[in-house]
Amino acid sequence: MTLIIVAFVLMSWGRSGHRIISLKSALSFNEDMNQFWDWADYLSSHASDPDIRRNSAPEEGPMHYIDIDNYPEFKETGKIPMVYSEVVEKHGKEFVTQQGTLPWATLNTLDSITKLFFAE
Repeated sequence: MTLIIVAFVLMSWGRSGHRIISLKSALSFNEDMNQFWDWADYLSSHASDPDIRRNSAPEEGPMHYIDIDNYPEFKETGKIPMVYSEVVEKHGKEFVTQQGTLPWATLNTLDSITKLFFAE
């Protein structure tokens, strides 16, 4: 029983792990990012928000991982299509969702944040 509990604890970061890693990442900010130091505590306190959403929104789960080694072309060439619509066209939406959509979800979030920064 103890082994199961230890394994579970080691497999999950939990809120504390996400918070600590987020705070420590602020130490790597270059001078151009110094303005974000003021936000470091706030950002780290919300680092687990996607995991909380994952529990209430089924579509959130696949955005947290990618099983890239399940793509035949990755095994052959070390690459998969970079554009989401291309990978869905090639493999089907169900397959792509089952393998996880982390890279495309990350790019989508980056694009959304970039648009917000440049919005008038």
